[in-house]
Amino acid sequence: MATSMVYVAELPWSPNPLCPPHIVPILEQAVLALPYSFLIPPAIGELFENKEDCLKRLQGYALSAGFAVVQTSRGPAKTPRFRFQCIHHGIETRNSRNLEEDVEYNDEGELISRRRQQATATQQKVCR
Repeated sequence: MATSMVYVAELPWSPNPLCPPHIVPILEQAVLALPYSFLIPPAIGELFENKEDCLKRLQGYALSAGFAVVQTSRGPAKTPRFRFQCIHHGIETRNSRNLEEDVEYNDEGELISRRRQQATATQQKVCR
């Protein structure tokens, strides 16, 4: 019986040039500790034992590619389904609480809007 050996070329990886220099060694150590399969873009049809394994795989790839993944929806308990997206997804800021665009005050300076803070941070980069 013949045995065959499979050679997997080392995947070239380098940190984003905008990554602060003091973070590069930490990031490099974390990325190189990931399984090789995590460094390859996710493919349609990949199967996972559970949601946690799927999220680990997606976050591993996201770390190596310079973004992060969040869970955006799930199905009912009887037929669980989960949707994950890049944290930078979308064109508009998500406003699930239907807050006003700006903080509003009346003539006496009292807060009259449901929005409490004017300065809100967004992370959109119009990712797919």
